[in-house]
Amino acid sequence: MGDESTAIDGQSIGPDFAGTELSRWRYRATGKAVVLTLKDGSKRRLTLRDYY
Repeated sequence: MGDESTAIDGQSIGPDFAGTELSRWRYRATGKAVVLTLKDGSKRRLTLRDYY
């Protein structure tokens, strides 16, 4: 909680993020891996899954 992402798959999150294709990362195919870079420089690898 409280972590701030600064990049997704190595692409920086800018002020116009909400209107970009990058903002749709969570809608990628199930099983796709996504790497989030956090403000402190650490990285988190997520594997997308379906859930309800």
